[in-house]
Amino acid sequence: MKFRNKTHDESFGSHKIVSKSNSNRVLLVPSYILEQTQKTFRYYWKKNQEAVAYWCGKENDQDKTDVVLSIVIPKAFHSGGNYEVPADESTKIGKTLSARELVCLAQIHTHPGDSGNHSWYDDENSISKRNDFLSLVMPHFGNIGIYDIQDITVHECWETKWVILDNQAKSKRIVIIDDFVDFRVEDLEYRQ
Repeated sequence: MKFRNKTHDESFGSHKIVSKSNSNRVLLVPSYILEQTQKTFRYYWKKNQEAVAYWCGKENDQDKTDVVLSIVIPKAFHSGGNYEVPADESTKIGKTLSARELVCLAQIHTHPGDSGNHSWYDDENSISKRNDFLSLVMPHFGNIGIYDIQDITVHECWETKWVILDNQAKSKRIVIIDDFVDFRVEDLEYRQ
C-alpha cells in the first residue's frame, strides 16, 4: 500500500500516521471473523461496490483487551464509491447490541483500488466516533486474498479525529488469534 513508504511523521491524505495507539487497547480477532467478513464482501466485490461490516464483542477495561465475538452486516445502499447505512438501521443495530450486552468495537469496509485512506465521507459517517474506535479499510473492494492485517489500513478515532496506525502500531492494536489449532501432523497409534 502507498502509505508503507511514508514515515510515522508524515500524513496519509488528511490523516496523520502514528506509531502508537492512544488507547493502549488490544483487539483480539478470531481468524474466522476475518474469513466470514471476506466471504460477505465477495458478493459486493463482484459488483464493484463498497461494503461494510461491524465487528462486535466485549470490552475488558481492566486489562484493556477487547474480543470480537460476532459480525453485524447492516442493511445498506452500496455503490462503487461509498456505502450508506440508513440512520434507522444504525439505531436498530445499537439497540440489538445493547440488549445482548455487546458493543461495536470496529467497523470494516472496502474501497476501490489500493487506497485505504478515509475519505471525508468515511470520517463523518462512521457508526462510532468514540475514543479508541477502529475503522478498517480494505482495498480492491475486499479482494485481497488471504487476510493479513498489514494489507488493511487501520484508522483509530481519538477526540473525534482519525489517525492511521502504522504497521507496528496496528500489529499491537489488533491481534488475529487462531480459533482452531490442530496439532495432529500424524495421529499416534495406540500402544498396548
